[in-house]
Amino acid sequence: MKKYYVKGSQDRVEYFEITGDTTDSYLVRITRIVDGDKKILEERISHDLFELCLKTGYIYRTEDVSGKGLLTKVA
Repeated sequence: MKKYYVKGSQDRVEYFEITGDTTDSYLVRITRIVDGDKKILEERISHDLFELCLKTGYIYRTEDVSGKGLLTKVA
């Protein structure tokens, strides 16, 4: 499954995976880590908003190249 990192404030880490696709939106599982606390949310994001966020760099694709859960930006 492809993972995407979300740019945000320095005090939290946020990334998501696309878990499904409908005609107009993606179903995503968001993982948000703030002060060591992990929260998992299920949301929808429209295809248009997803593409806009990707083009502007607000989100970018990541990959675990280490095998240790460390995410690295994919070009």
